[in-house]
Amino acid sequence: VLWPFRAPLPKEDASVVRERLPMRRPPGESSSILPRVDATLNGKAKVNFLVDSGAGGPYFVAVQPLKELDLPADGADAGSLRVGTGPAAQVLHIRQTEVAKLEFGKMVFEKVPFKIIDASVGLGPVARQDLVVCNNVLGTPFLKQASAVHFDMPERALYFDRPKAQK
Repeated sequence: VLWPFRAPLPKEDASVVRERLPMRRPPGESSSILPRVDATLNGKAKVNFLVDSGAGGPYFVAVQPLKELDLPADGADAGSLRVGTGPAAQVLHIRQTEVAKLEFGKMVFEKVPFKIIDASVGLGPVARQDLVVCNNVLGTPFLKQASAVHFDMPERALYFDRPKAQK
């Protein structure tokens, strides 16, 4: 949901839980107008995600060993990504799997289908620099888990709305 410039966000309904997420630049990026938010993956890794309502995914580029992040090393083959050029180029596998827990502040999503790009094996520091162009992405399949996603660009905030859990 996009709101007019400086228009206040309507108060959430009593049946809705809303989480305000400050938009954050990824480390090493000096300026960005793209909406990005921080999350915690499986309670272990702080991850910066590009929020793109037109993208697929969600995608996560894992530079740490998958085991350290409690991510399954197997999963359905979902493609590959070529990193670098020439004889030093490497191919990274993309696996369709499930992330046990994805946290945005107090809002927790469980058993989230994810595409994991495994960059934890075989890449040296030079090849990892090529991964700067790879974003961790939250796209339409993930955003549909919220009843509304509010992009407040002037205030540099993003809001997830979700129905309150029934007791």
